[in-house]
Amino acid sequence: MKNLKFTAIALALSTTAVTSAFASTAAGPYVGFGLGAYNANINQNGYNYSDQNPQASVGVFGGYQWNFGQEALAAELSYNSNVGEINEPSGTSKLKNDWQVSVLPGYNFTDSTEGYVRVGWTQANGDGAYSHTYQGAVLGLGVDHSITRNMALRLEWQYMNFNSFNPGSGDVNPTTEGVNVSLRYGF
Repeated sequence: MKNLKFTAIALALSTTAVTSAFASTAAGPYVGFGLGAYNANINQNGYNYSDQNPQASVGVFGGYQWNFGQEALAAELSYNSNVGEINEPSGTSKLKNDWQVSVLPGYNFTDSTEGYVRVGWTQANGDGAYSHTYQGAVLGLGVDHSITRNMALRLEWQYMNFNSFNPGSGDVNPTTEGVNVSLRYGF
């Protein structure tokens, strides 16, 4: 048991030493993929219908990052397969095929860890009871942590607020929020 604790501590220290030697935010182009879980909410005529079961999503993204000392700025295009599902009296509604264009101002806390904010535009297709193309704003908060010179692990929370749509029974205003875990590769 003592050897196992020693091995775990030694591994953790060596991993920290190795990853801290890599800049988390190498300037230039990058791509990535990840998995997420999203909960959706639809407000219609003063009633809120929420998704109680997070929906799994697969995502891909690509962008370009500029570094200015400890500050960074990235422009990114991303896609998520599914950003929520709602079961309500009119039927089941899904928000899928979500595209985003965002800017990500960031700050390098260490040589291997960067925090950032996402601000951008999003578009998703409504399927089911509310078939419609929804557009709106996306906001996010995330952290990138380098695991090698070119690879970083990303954890991000996102909130999307889509425009209202009136299918004839009152305005429908969907929102969704979720968490993504991604792997980012910088060139």
